[in-house]
Amino acid sequence: MAGELLGKRARRIALAVAPLRLLLQGIEAALLLAVWALTAPLPPAAASRFGAALFARVGPRLAKSRHVRRNLSFALPEADAATLAATERACWATLGAVLAEMPHLRRIADLSRDPPAVELAAAPGGETVMARVREGRAFVFVTAHLGNWELLPRLLVQHGREVAVAYTPQGNPLTDGLLQWRRRIAGIEFVGRRGGVRALLQALRQGRSLGLLVDLRSDEGEPVPFFGVPAMTSTAPARLALMAGTELVPTRVERLGPARFRVTVEAPVRPADPAAPAQARALDMTEQLNARFADWIRARPGDWLCTKRRFPKEAAPAG
Repeated sequence: MAGELLGKRARRIALAVAPLRLLLQGIEAALLLAVWALTAPLPPAAASRFGAALFARVGPRLAKSRHVRRNLSFALPEADAATLAATERACWATLGAVLAEMPHLRRIADLSRDPPAVELAAAPGGETVMARVREGRAFVFVTAHLGNWELLPRLLVQHGREVAVAYTPQGNPLTDGLLQWRRRIAGIEFVGRRGGVRALLQALRQGRSLGLLVDLRSDEGEPVPFFGVPAMTSTAPARLALMAGTELVPTRVERLGPARFRVTVEAPVRPADPAAPAQARALDMTEQLNARFADWIRARPGDWLCTKRRFPKEAAPAG
């Protein structure tokens, strides 16, 4: 965030000079610690409201907000400028709430609390998935950067199963270490995305489910329609499910209020033609997955964290 407050040219220079880069990284880590120092003593709902209000004010001023605006123009091509601006603030508020809720994740995700902060639901076709998890079945769970995407692995662990989670390390190793410190609990293994397919496949074959976030751009992926526009998308979740002989399960996280959520397990994604070649099946499943993500995002666009360029530079919104 500290680097985003600088101009693009000044930020590039700072990142190229080691002492300045370390200074920026230290400032970013200090800002993250400051947010947690302010929110950790608060009740979860108050912490969530504080983080949302802070980032709704600061986020739109950052350079990355240009990506937020452009991504939203693809998701909401019919929206006017005022609607897009309000939704952009809501996207930043989502990020602020998620960061502020991190010191409270254990409490928020605790399904034994009365009443729980997370409502666990099942869409038609997904009713038996969690029961099968408890019985020892492994699945490839996929979700998007919606609501609070940090919850899913913790919910799976509460159903008695270990989980392997793929993640992309932050560019700042200091903030990356802090985020991993907050995320890490017994039963969850974090696997770096680059070169992690083998480790994830091994985890599946050992009976562990996977947790993957796959709504952002993947330069190693394939052009798959997203909001009607071909966008580079990872086919790894579908390929992993096919190689391991398990199912690909979309899981939706909706924010119901400050530190309150609904997590819905949906029907597994299956290829339209089970006899097609593996690559064709993986592409088909990924296209279905993108369609579901698009439906979720259109329903609650302000819950979507989309601070990186998702669509090709030359692309225009469909319609």
